[in-house]
Amino acid sequence: MVRPLRPPPQPLGSYLQRVCRWLFRLALRGPLWTPLAMGAVAFVVVTALPLVGGAGLGLGQPWRVLALIAAAGGVLLGISAWPARYRLRRQDLHEHELEALRRLPREELAHLVGAVYRRAGYGAVETGRGRGAGIDLELHNKRGVSLVQCRHYREASVDMPALRELHAVMRTVHACRGVVITTGGFTELAGSYARVHGITMVDGRTLTRMLRVAVPAEAGRRLASD
Repeated sequence: MVRPLRPPPQPLGSYLQRVCRWLFRLALRGPLWTPLAMGAVAFVVVTALPLVGGAGLGLGQPWRVLALIAAAGGVLLGISAWPARYRLRRQDLHEHELEALRRLPREELAHLVGAVYRRAGYGAVETGRGRGAGIDLELHNKRGVSLVQCRHYREASVDMPALRELHAVMRTVHACRGVVITTGGFTELAGSYARVHGITMVDGRTLTRMLRVAVPAEAGRRLASD
């Protein structure tokens, strides 16, 4: 009977990398005081290692130095996760805001977008989708009329046919510009079409940033009430 060959033992560095990755994920998801807890646990573990060999606690040299080094490493490893933790929290907040925007009635979203453009100096008229292709807003300034369409329903990306419909209405009313707003994104073909035909694309990330900067109080109130 041939015994299967055992896989070669992994080097110590591989195990240390696994432990460091696990601790990093722990600091990423845990409370802010997690690095302090990691440092304290590392100190206790190193101090207790001599007990395995039958000796007492490692309170003297060199165990105390090793315990302090392990504690400092645990704290620094936990603190190193804070930038990624901040980015993760920002991403979660962004997703929460997008989900709240998707649940708003389309007229409510158009009202918020209109407030943003009024803050930027435009004259914004809410059409209630009175024009073709679901136009929600008419923007007026010195350059003429711009048409805004809010496509905030659950779609991953807006494709070129939607922009083609908007461009047809723009030509009919001689609008100088068009704006398509979505809580999702745009396909590459839609981006190419928009650049050629004077259409501005506002994706979900840009939309939440616009609302947060221009009308934070009103946007927060409407999203919270939803």
